[in-house]
Amino acid sequence: MMNIFRQAKQLLDTKSGPEMTEEELQLVATATIPLMVRTNGIFPEDITIVEGLEELANMVNGKESKMKIKDSIWFTNMKGVVGVILGEDEVTGKHKAYIGIADGQNQKGDEELVARRGNKLNYETAARITHWLKENRKSRGRAVVSSGGP
Repeated sequence: MMNIFRQAKQLLDTKSGPEMTEEELQLVATATIPLMVRTNGIFPEDITIVEGLEELANMVNGKESKMKIKDSIWFTNMKGVVGVILGEDEVTGKHKAYIGIADGQNQKGDEELVARRGNKLNYETAARITHWLKENRKSRGRAVVSSGGP
């Protein structure tokens, strides 16, 4: 049996709003509720509703999108660390970036926590910031920020 997210995605792939029946519109509206919950009611600009529905459909089918972490950069503060995580979605191959807080006790655990629960960050912006900070550290001959883990 097809899950509601896959059904909604297929409807949006094949029909526009005015072409849908009332029942189809209701199915799409119902399927998008978890997207709004996951994003605190503000849908991210770097992902379409169809892509979000595909991700939810994969989660339901046990193919939850996982991110292969490519790089991380950390900033320390009084409560722990703030991390910027750069990675690639293992299912779609799409580059992703997240920013979030962690306790700074375990690099791998902190990276996974930020990748799973952090806020989405524009990948290109995050990559530019990471590159700039690393270059700045090299040119000054001192650590400005820790890279690669807390």
